[in-house]
Amino acid sequence: MPAGPLWGCSRGSVHLGAGQDLLHEREHAEWWGMKDRFVLLWRRVGTALCPYRSSDTDRSLPDLLREIIPLLEENGVSVQVKVEQTDEGAGVWFNGAPLADLIDEAAGAQRYCTGPSRMEELGHPECAYEGEVRSGYVVPEIIFRKAVLLALED
Repeated sequence: MPAGPLWGCSRGSVHLGAGQDLLHEREHAEWWGMKDRFVLLWRRVGTALCPYRSSDTDRSLPDLLREIIPLLEENGVSVQVKVEQTDEGAGVWFNGAPLADLIDEAAGAQRYCTGPSRMEELGHPECAYEGEVRSGYVVPEIIFRKAVLLALED
């Protein structure tokens, strides 16, 4: 499994990426409005591979979830993974929300934080993320991380 966890976990805290404290002390989960259950539903046609991948790390969504699921469980979130075969209506859902919708919501903040003008201001225009340029299901890994957190919000 690649290095660099989604959440750095210590003493009941949950962190996102670059040290953003999301849940400080597990007993405050209710106050923070976090669900204690994460249900992943993947409806796929035949034996098709999951189409979601990260544009910056080239990890597939299943690879990323192999890292995320144990961290959720360590922090008291029960996880259920369902894979269903279908002829139509394929897709991925986190806690009943379509992953595509969660990605769009998560990408909204990303457009500001790593948009072209902000990255140019910081001297890194080559790192700019432009949401409208997304190709299919390929987005920066942080967007998938944020999608999981959005699915856990009450």
